[in-house]
Amino acid sequence: MDATPLEWICRKQLTPEITVHVLAKGQNLMLCWIQMKKGTQLPVHDHPHEQVSYVVSGRVRWEIEGRHCDGRAGTAVSFPPNQRHGCLVLEDCVIVDAFTPLRQDYLDGAEVQTQASG
Repeated sequence: MDATPLEWICRKQLTPEITVHVLAKGQNLMLCWIQMKKGTQLPVHDHPHEQVSYVVSGRVRWEIEGRHCDGRAGTAVSFPPNQRHGCLVLEDCVIVDAFTPLRQDYLDGAEVQTQASG
């Protein structure tokens, strides 16, 4: 099964293991489709953005403020601004992330879709 969304605004390959598709954005909110490969370690980090993550498929182990919890398909987690978090990808996964304000780093240098790919 191809986990790539049919329509997206822009796409950015963050690492060989992590691809971000920006699905929609407003003035202060963006919705992203994140594909990550098994074994990927997203280091513990923080950012000024509020984030809500929904696991569409696969499984991750979140690290949130030093605590660990598993995220499997159908589960969600929220991160307030500046909360320390990271994850280990236990199975290839797709996560839908919402961010406010916009993640400009996901937009800068991204490939822009010129037409629907489906």
